[in-house]
Amino acid sequence: MAPAQHGASHLPHRAHHHPDEAQFAALVRARWGVSLTLTALMLLIYFGFIMVLAFRRDLLQAPVGGGMTLGIPVGFGIIVIASALTGIYVWWANRSYDGAVRRIVTGMQSGMQPGEKAGQTMKGAHHG
Repeated sequence: MAPAQHGASHLPHRAHHHPDEAQFAALVRARWGVSLTLTALMLLIYFGFIMVLAFRRDLLQAPVGGGMTLGIPVGFGIIVIASALTGIYVWWANRSYDGAVRRIVTGMQSGMQPGEKAGQTMKGAHHG
């Protein structure tokens, strides 16, 4: 009976070392949602360009002036769009994701006992 009481005494304290699972799950879903949306958009644009190149090359060979064909500005535009999508992800991560991660970590650290080190689990803190 003593071991059960010993283990039970650590349960409320130990709960403070884990982030709110619902909050963490929502954060993971948001990150995947943003990442997959931006990735799908970039793949759609890139493979659309490849399909036009493969099946309607004449569209990209149309002259636009100065000896340049339409394929040059379209290819450059794809590079600019890829950079813009990367910028959108970085902006979102800096504005939303990083702050949420900081709140979770701060919540975990605020539940620590004096003398414990950040990142040290309860199991590791009580062995020794």
